[in-house]
Amino acid sequence: MAAVFGLIAITTFFGGKSLPACDQKETTSLIAQIVNNEAYFKVTNVKFVSLKNISEQGRDKDSEIRSCKATLVTTFGENAVQYAVQWRDKQQGTFEVQVHY
Repeated sequence: MAAVFGLIAITTFFGGKSLPACDQKETTSLIAQIVNNEAYFKVTNVKFVSLKNISEQGRDKDSEIRSCKATLVTTFGENAVQYAVQWRDKQQGTFEVQVHY
């Protein structure tokens, strides 16, 4: 599978002020959106199935960025995926996920 990059933001998150965890539903649903909207995957008709073996690799408390890794399961197969979760606007409770696969 080719190296692809995706980025998407969500506009609501519980109204809470804690950065979502790597395995939190809001985070994993964004990854599903990224995969299903990625041009490469659309052309090849590959669809998101799930994430498994999700783990946090680190967290920068000052910049509030979580570094995560997981196994991306698609209709094509399984691949390692790395992603970062960070605030887009903490006051509004919006965050973004950057995915590298």
